[in-house]
Amino acid sequence: MKKKYILIPIICIVVLIGVITAVMLLNQSNYLKKLPYDHVSTTSYNGVEIVGEEGLFYLVKDDKKVSKGYASLKSVNDYYGDIEELIKQGKKVKIFDYYIAHTSENSDYLIVNSEGDEVYISGDSYSLDATSTKLPFLVFVNNTNGLQAAVSLDRLDSDISYKSGNELTLRPFKRISAQITCDSSANCAYLETEDISDSSQKSYFRSDGIKITSGADISITRLYKENEPHTSYVYFYNATDKKLLSASGELISQDITERYKAGDENWQYTFSIDAQTSRSYITVFSPSKVFTLSSNEYYLNTFAYAGNCVTAIKISTSKYEIIGLSGTSIGSYSSARINGTAFTVQNHDGSYSCLDKNGNVIMTGNYPDMTLVPELSGDKYSVFSSPMYDTANNSRYYHFAKAGAGHYSLNTEGLEISVLEPDHSSFIIKKENKYSVFAPFSTAKTSAEYDTVSVHNQNGVIWCLAENYKNGKIDIVDPLTAKAALSINCSEEEFAKYRILHDNNIALATDPLDTDTAVHISIIKVEKYDTEEVLNSAKYYAVYRTAPILDQGYPNAVLSVLELGANLKLDEPYNAYTSNNYLVAHTSTGSNVFSLDESFTLSSVASIPYHIDRVIYDIQDPETNYFVVKSDNGMEGLYDTDSKAILAPYYNDVKSVEGGYITVSMRGAYGVIQSKSNGKIKTVIDFLYANIIPLGDGGYYTVMRNGQEDVYDKNKLVLTVNNIQRITSYTENENGCIRVSYSHIFSSDSTLHIHRSHQRVRLDFGNYTNLPSADTSTELNSRSTVIYYYTASKLVHTQVIHPTDNITDLMSSLYSQAEGQIWYTNEGAKEIVTENHLYNRHIIKLYSANQ
Repeated sequence: MKKKYILIPIICIVVLIGVITAVMLLNQSNYLKKLPYDHVSTTSYNGVEIVGEEGLFYLVKDDKKVSKGYASLKSVNDYYGDIEELIKQGKKVKIFDYYIAHTSENSDYLIVNSEGDEVYISGDSYSLDATSTKLPFLVFVNNTNGLQAAVSLDRLDSDISYKSGNELTLRPFKRISAQITCDSSANCAYLETEDISDSSQKSYFRSDGIKITSGADISITRLYKENEPHTSYVYFYNATDKKLLSASGELISQDITERYKAGDENWQYTFSIDAQTSRSYITVFSPSKVFTLSSNEYYLNTFAYAGNCVTAIKISTSKYEIIGLSGTSIGSYSSARINGTAFTVQNHDGSYSCLDKNGNVIMTGNYPDMTLVPELSGDKYSVFSSPMYDTANNSRYYHFAKAGAGHYSLNTEGLEISVLEPDHSSFIIKKENKYSVFAPFSTAKTSAEYDTVSVHNQNGVIWCLAENYKNGKIDIVDPLTAKAALSINCSEEEFAKYRILHDNNIALATDPLDTDTAVHISIIKVEKYDTEEVLNSAKYYAVYRTAPILDQGYPNAVLSVLELGANLKLDEPYNAYTSNNYLVAHTSTGSNVFSLDESFTLSSVASIPYHIDRVIYDIQDPETNYFVVKSDNGMEGLYDTDSKAILAPYYNDVKSVEGGYITVSMRGAYGVIQSKSNGKIKTVIDFLYANIIPLGDGGYYTVMRNGQEDVYDKNKLVLTVNNIQRITSYTENENGCIRVSYSHIFSSDSTLHIHRSHQRVRLDFGNYTNLPSADTSTELNSRSTVIYYYTASKLVHTQVIHPTDNITDLMSSLYSQAEGQIWYTNEGAKEIVTENHLYNRHIIKLYSANQ
């Protein structure tokens, strides 16, 4: 009896557990139908990935789950857009280990970190405003009243709610705008908000959600550092509170009575008075520094500025202190006066010095009246004149001065001087109807005299065409050195037979993937005529500077001129393959190949005895290039960059190179041959095909003239297929996966061939065999493959193919359609699905053929 009484409760407990489990499974089944499959991550951040399992998403790190299962899960980094592209561009992208999630039990948003810790966004009902969201801010919209609210990922409270006391977190605003103040960074720097009741009342929050300032009269100042035109520095001026604040909210100056902009507007300053001490202050703020001059240290009534310097008399020394925008004293002088964009100062020994706009001494002498000549002066140098100097030397002089280059005094009596545009450190001098190029900071200083000098600026390549009629001299002069980079000497009678033409501009790069290393090249054509209409010869020259135009050393780079070759073809003298860093000059007997070396010098890299028709690369090694050559009878061959013949020009078409295997056409049929190191040729796929398409992984798709189609793995036939239309396109992603698009995926027995793993898998349509023929977009690799079957926007079957399986059983589940996914439907699909990973399986999605 006792055993019976004990057994009955146990049975009841087991039954109860079973009922509860059944209800849970039923609820889960209903729940699975409603899952909003928000996201499947394809990128790993800090070793954490989003994976899906049994209809739920998890965070997985080191092959272990670190989070609960969520109805939807998305990395916040996706709001960058193409994050890899931003990183390639050198953007300062801050990667966040946060994810946005939903659970089945709670409709609130949930923020999960890479350790699986959760923080709820509780309170009102919100929807994420993906358009306004810019990291590190997440912007939400109140579903009831349409007001906006935000949280900062740089400062997450333990319980995200406006009850937590955070001034930003989920506070309602009429409008929220995330502002990016530094173009070199992909993170936004501050948040601008409008008050609910009064849109003129604005508040500004820094990236961690701390309030910077608020009010109705706030102005924002952006300042740019020299040589950093894409980087801005932000300051906030609250006119109501009379306060100046930094981008971080630091108080810079208060009780401001006046706010000024400097002459060149790359810095500003404010004048303020301390109400308690009645002491005056001048606060200078710039991209480099914020510093203050106080009335107890300086006589502020002597404050003046020029260029990037300020000055005032220091009380303790009664000397003029020159201070740079970094706040550092540059020098102390007996006197200082503004001289255009700089200062002229008197030294303690009685001599005078001229400063440039940054306070550097560029010239010293005994003449206090040195005055800037603004029409000839530039950003990085200055030109001065001094009547006292002229009187002492019985002539008229200009003094050219540049920091680090000294100064040079030029007697300008009888000269006309003009700035050589757009290079402001060179000039054109005219004297008695003769012209010369003047480069005061070079060794040569002045070029020879010419009858004409014309200035050319083509894609940043600046050069002068100088001609002397009587002496029969035609020079290309470097305006930075005043030296001739190319001279064409001829008799006075022959001079009229020459004509100089600018033919084209190109750009080459030592690294084709890095456009910052691009060197602009001008092609110059020099024609010589026997008579006015009979052309005798035409020579082509490449004119360039030996540095990229964006390089800091570019202004000092040498102007070089390289002849591309004698007797070039007149109909096609040269070709530029800019993506491959090649300039090819075609001669009457072959082609000369030029390329930029690491010192940005254009030099010959190959000489080919045939006309180069095009440049191709090895599909498996894109950095390995080859030249396809063409003989006089139109036959094609192949040479490498060492001028070595790979294939003599005996073929109708050289189509591609893939890992040492070459696809060629001979006598109207395509085949694949292998080039041996000993120079011998081996045929690996016979010349039987109307077309051969390399698949990028050592495989080939071939089409015979009778319609038969074969798939090869190098020289091994792995599949012959019938009743399948040809593969229309293929691509390879960075992971080495092949995406092949078929116009029809099915053979007569509904078999799919997975090329990477050499599998033949029967597609299981169940009761859907009468559906129309379908296309597919698939990445082919050796991992497991998942095939989803959709109809009427509804996922009805899931088939899993393991790498070791030939045909697997059908595994089906019912899910609601994910936003943006592609499904099989009689109504047609919208787009081809992008690559997706689900628990390290690969996905194939089918969609209708009538797209």
